[in-house]
Amino acid sequence: MRTDERDTYQAWLLGEVLLIGLLAAALAFFVAYPSIGTSHYLPELRLVVDTVIMLAAALVAILNGARFQVDGRRLDLLLCCGFTAVAGSLLAFAIVPVLGGEPLQRVEAWAGVGALLVGRALIAIAPVLQGRVRQRRRTLGNGLAIVALALLGLWLIAGSFASSLPDLSPAESHALPLLLTIALGVQALLDLLAVVGFGLRFRARGEDLDRWLALGATLALFASLFLIFTPLLSAGAQLPTRVNVRTD
Repeated sequence: MRTDERDTYQAWLLGEVLLIGLLAAALAFFVAYPSIGTSHYLPELRLVVDTVIMLAAALVAILNGARFQVDGRRLDLLLCCGFTAVAGSLLAFAIVPVLGGEPLQRVEAWAGVGALLVGRALIAIAPVLQGRVRQRRRTLGNGLAIVALALLGLWLIAGSFASSLPDLSPAESHALPLLLTIALGVQALLDLLAVVGFGLRFRARGEDLDRWLALGATLALFASLFLIFTPLLSAGAQLPTRVNVRTD
């Protein structure tokens, strides 16, 4: 590693450590004093936030899809599919179902939880993969088709087990259901793996995209951790990493 590249990595690493320390202190503060984190149920604001996150994920997916068409790297393929899953999840399970003013139903809520896990898993695995693909257009089409089928399958599975899935309505309870807590824990673990993976990749290659993806994964990690310690109403009303919930 050259001196300038080493200095750039050390500067990023120092900033990452400071960010993690700040976010960890904020998380500890809100956990110690939960009354300070009181929030309100604002479905219109949540719709705007979900739309912004969806558009950002779609743009990153398009960028990595274009990079894959040029270079054929498996990394870009998985990033394209992962961010497509995140954008598709928000669009199909968090935005479209509430456009008519209706509350989000249990099936869409849990399908969104599962779809976000799929997207996070693809993003976390991406920095580990090496090598290139020859048949780029066909491979990219197949990958996006598999993502679409996975989202459809999750929706069908959630519909089949709707009666046995916990209700995510904040009117029922302020405590997180155990299944949702497990899902958020897995999501946080995937975010941690993404932080480590993209951090190591940035150290080895010095690509700016890896640095920004590591930063985004860090923010997502602490958002997931915050949701674990947050009452259902607050978590559903505030943050985009979990889908909206109905109140009736």
